[in-house]
Amino acid sequence: MKIRRILATAVAAAVTTPVVFLSAGTAVADTPKPSQKQTAGTADHEDDEVPTIAELEEAVKTAQAKVDDLKDKRAKLLKDIDEKKVDAAVQAEYDAAKQAYDDAKAATATAVQTVTAAEAELKTVTEDPASTEQQKSDATKAVEDAVKKRDEATAAEKTAKERFDAADEARTDAHVELTREYTRLGKQLETAEEELAQAKEDLEFWESIGEECKEDSSLSFSLTGPDKIAAGGSGVFTLSLSNVSDRDLDDVQAFPGAALFDGLDENGKPLDREELHEPVDRPTVEWSSKDVLEWTPLTDEFDAAEFGGIDKGHTSEVKLRVTVDGDTSANLGALNSGAMYWNEDGSCGISDEVVGTWFDVTGTDKGEPTPSEKPTSETESPSPEPSPSTATPTPAATSTTTGTTGGNTTAQGGSSNTSVNGELAETGSSDAMPKLVAAAGAALVLGVGALFLSRRRKAGA
Repeated sequence: MKIRRILATAVAAAVTTPVVFLSAGTAVADTPKPSQKQTAGTADHEDDEVPTIAELEEAVKTAQAKVDDLKDKRAKLLKDIDEKKVDAAVQAEYDAAKQAYDDAKAATATAVQTVTAAEAELKTVTEDPASTEQQKSDATKAVEDAVKKRDEATAAEKTAKERFDAADEARTDAHVELTREYTRLGKQLETAEEELAQAKEDLEFWESIGEECKEDSSLSFSLTGPDKIAAGGSGVFTLSLSNVSDRDLDDVQAFPGAALFDGLDENGKPLDREELHEPVDRPTVEWSSKDVLEWTPLTDEFDAAEFGGIDKGHTSEVKLRVTVDGDTSANLGALNSGAMYWNEDGSCGISDEVVGTWFDVTGTDKGEPTPSEKPTSETESPSPEPSPSTATPTPAATSTTTGTTGGNTTAQGGSSNTSVNGELAETGSSDAMPKLVAAAGAALVLGVGALFLSRRRKAGA
């Protein structure tokens, strides 16, 4: 449903353009527009704001009024079709043309009868030996005059018929157009009824979740993967979510997104990662799992990576494949993700953690970065394997496992996560990543949770 996509949009926007929050510190709606090339979490949905109950009720009212109006128009149109009613001007011309044609035909018939009578009189006069030459001349002229009037009447009838045919065709076209309009209104009504059903569904859903959909710590993250991806190639990451709450979660979704940056200044010197604000490219992000074996692209509609249900104390994972175009000018990339869950009882929650990782893009026209060129901290390690943490490592080939505890999980190769309260985990990434993820996490909560709650209060709910 659209209302769920709006929430997903807010989450995805927060976690797929994370660098902007370092300087902006604003809500989700303030994120800058991405480049033309877009994947998951990068589409322009500035109009997708979390609505109020009053706005959703008004949307239902508006949609209902549209449906009622279209039904009324269709009923009136059907009556006009049955009664063969058309535009008044078209009908008036048809009536006038028909009357003129009828009059012309009557005049022609009268003229023909006059000719017949005149010809009969001429014959009688001609055959009568007693007829004078004057009588014969008068009878002949009478026939000539009658024929002339008949020809004039015939010409007038032809003109009247042409007018009538045009008027009749126009009226027929008008009838056909009425039928076409009836069909068009039917399609519009079908769309309007779908919009009404969607508006009612959105309102019902929003009322059902109440104020339950807010940030909480039910989910704990782990994101591991390569620290380098060659231009024109792909890298596969593992995103694990652990249910550290005291209940089963029925439907868990993550919203991964990635961005590519030019990590060098105009002199070819490494930039601090806090200075990276505008992505230069967006890599393709796809996901798969043990239940969804084929790689599934994350589209500009903010499709989620589906984890399904996660039982209490269990962990589920998906694979994320990031593909970088061969012609990219970027030499640095970031992959982040937030998550949400939905329960059958109508409750839902937004993760108060956002996990993120950096990776180098090698083989670009800017050259492959060397260790001395990469703006990383001394703690970075080339190993993609997870580092020790407070959480039990999640087996890579398992979608649901037990034994994973809560808390922050980090990994070398640029992986890090943090809760939105700003308490950073130890990380093998650069110094910028904890700040980046913390800022993105704060914006995530502000963009969905706080905005939702403030709008709910504003609506008087």
